[in-house]
Amino acid sequence: MKIIYSNLISLYCTIFILLLLFMNLKKSYIAACCLVIFGINYFSSCKKDTEETTPEATVPVVTPTDTCGSPVMSYLAAGHILTYDFSYFASSFILTHTIKNFGSNQFKTVLSSSVINDSVYSKECGGWLYQSPSQSLTSNHKYRKSSTVVGTTWTSINGSITANYVVIAKNVSVTVPAGTFTCDKITYHQTGTSNTDTLFFNNSVGDVKYIGTGFNYALKTKNF
Repeated sequence: MKIIYSNLISLYCTIFILLLLFMNLKKSYIAACCLVIFGINYFSSCKKDTEETTPEATVPVVTPTDTCGSPVMSYLAAGHILTYDFSYFASSFILTHTIKNFGSNQFKTVLSSSVINDSVYSKECGGWLYQSPSQSLTSNHKYRKSSTVVGTTWTSINGSITANYVVIAKNVSVTVPAGTFTCDKITYHQTGTSNTDTLFFNNSVGDVKYIGTGFNYALKTKNF
């Protein structure tokens, strides 16, 4: 493309010189200006038409049939029920998580309370826990990591929400109504906002405690 572009410029220069030879100076000046303007517009349009675009990278789908190895996050099992003391601004209520099977190593968690009634889908695969309101989990839906060190980071994209996680401490002892657990201390920051929340996670029981902007929760009971 660069060679073609150079040859076209040479052609316009040749035409410009010929016009100077066969026309008087005033007329050739006007004609040359017109040619130059035309040439600029032509080259600009060619460049725009031939610019290459980089296609969006395809996102692999995590399906129930994927071979992901043995799960580490043992709290994800059908029949497990966890309850949380949940406070949302001025409201306080009990939020229940009921975990059900949804394929091989994939689970549906039903959330129920007087305020929140919803469900999320989870799957542990390759050392990652993927979670989303959507049944089609992808590599964008990274929720937790089973093996971490201080400084481990990851990004989760769920719809229009992009969030960044950072492990800032390991082996943190956290006491909640359900007991005392050793946790990863993780910060959560949603892009486009100024707040940074803090959460505590344990592979055996999941989310233990969350300290956020506008809401907080702590593990109250579990049946396993």
